[in-house]
Amino acid sequence: MKKLILPIVVMLCPMLLLATSATTTIAPAPHHVDVSENRPDDNDREVVVIRLKKVGYSEEEATARVDKMTDDEIVYFADHPESIKRSGFIIIASLIGSSVYTTIRNNQKRREAYIGHLRHSVDSFRSEIVMLEGKRTTETVLLSQEQDPVKKAEREATIEALGKEIQSKLDLINSLERETEAIRTKEQKVPKDFDAKKRKVTVE
Repeated sequence: MKKLILPIVVMLCPMLLLATSATTTIAPAPHHVDVSENRPDDNDREVVVIRLKKVGYSEEEATARVDKMTDDEIVYFADHPESIKRSGFIIIASLIGSSVYTTIRNNQKRREAYIGHLRHSVDSFRSEIVMLEGKRTTETVLLSQEQDPVKKAEREATIEALGKEIQSKLDLINSLERETEAIRTKEQKVPKDFDAKKRKVTVE
């Protein structure tokens, strides 16, 4: 009898170890890096839930797993639902590999470069405003001394045009500052046509 029990125990041990060590969790995206450039919405969550249901989870289980994910993980899996695969007792998320880390880091650098580009543009507009205000001050002084009605009218028109140009640049600065904040908080993505390699600006 002992001779029969021993082989059975030997056969069952590996199976028990496999069942114990196998998990049904999704391997998380690295928390020290940022996969996404924006926050997930309800549609992103739904895409991930649907994918989890396809690989064998119930509605409740899939929803619970999504609730435990970070924003970055939800956005990544929504964009790459095929990366969630089920193999036996184990759910495998294909997030491990140097190519993934490279993509993640490139996204960070691209966002930082675009923020630097926006700040550089703001500084340029502010410099232009200083120059325009100098011209307007000069024209205002000359206007106060002008006696010729025709020239006086011309200077008044020039002062008005300079004022409009200054206000236009101030509006641009406000717009760029709002965009900078939206990019920084990931409420807005970096434009697809932005080429960081062509922008030689200092990123703070």
